[in-house]
Amino acid sequence: MKTYPLLMIFVFSLIACAADQSIQFNEAGLKASSLGHYDEAIEYHEKALAIDLKIYGPEDSRVASLWNNLGETWRLKGDYDKAIEYLNKALASDLKNFGPEHPKVASRWNNLGLAWNGKGQHGKAIEYLEKALASDLRNLGPEHPHVATAWNNLGTVWADKRDYDKAIEYFEKALASSLKTYGPEHPIVAMRWNNLAITWQDKGEHEKAIENYKKALVIELKTLGPEHQEVATTWNAMGVSLWKIGNFDQAIEYYDKSLASNLKTFGPEHYSVAVRWFNLGKAWQDKGEKEKAREYYEKALEVFRKKELRQQVKLVEKNLRSLPDN
Repeated sequence: MKTYPLLMIFVFSLIACAADQSIQFNEAGLKASSLGHYDEAIEYHEKALAIDLKIYGPEDSRVASLWNNLGETWRLKGDYDKAIEYLNKALASDLKNFGPEHPKVASRWNNLGLAWNGKGQHGKAIEYLEKALASDLRNLGPEHPHVATAWNNLGTVWADKRDYDKAIEYFEKALASSLKTYGPEHPIVAMRWNNLAITWQDKGEHEKAIENYKKALVIELKTLGPEHQEVATTWNAMGVSLWKIGNFDQAIEYYDKSLASNLKTFGPEHYSVAVRWFNLGKAWQDKGEKEKAREYYEKALEVFRKKELRQQVKLVEKNLRSLPDN
């Protein structure tokens, strides 16, 4: 039986403890990121990275995973250059360790595509996302959830590029796949309906948008409940399409639901609440109820001024000036 000197056992124990601590830091970072606490998440991921670089070296796949997590957190925080820096490190490492056909490499391409899209470089985003899609189709097959995600992400980029027909094509593929995988009542399916609705709305096809929003709402109300902010967002979006087609009464009904939910969730000084008040002001104004419109515009204006949102302040003030004095 092989024996080890006490010093070596002590060193192994220290390494094991450090590795465990790295895992805990990484998990804490992922949790913080999921809650939107990006600075805290970055701090945890950097601590985990420092440990793993010391233990394993820069070419280890665990280090690549931490670079990826840092990149994704910077992307969610909106610093796309920083995100791309870390995601490129993760990609280069995984290409070296696993080769271009590995699912991890496809995941890195996907994340880089999202980061480039956030930066407004849609062509670059499509290039990376198409690589990810091609790899996932080869490795996982067309019915795998990762493929549906790749189709959805490509749809998002094409929508941002304002090629709505191309976006709808990809969103419909993602929807069909997710329906098959999860069934018709899953939150991911609701998200697919919502993405289609938003794209139809941006395309100016408001009847189609309303049809898709209604399908999303049925699922969201059943799976998330009426007080969830996703439901409030969909109510508001429904209101916008109804307002666009001149159905002001129904638009107001949905705006009121969204407002009540947001007030309960965020309180009266939140940006989302101000947006709901502004939308209600527009709907009441177009309905010919000028005083009602003024009441909502003034509530929205108060919040926007407190938050020093100059563009929004100017917009509300312009709408208020358009109202007659009597």
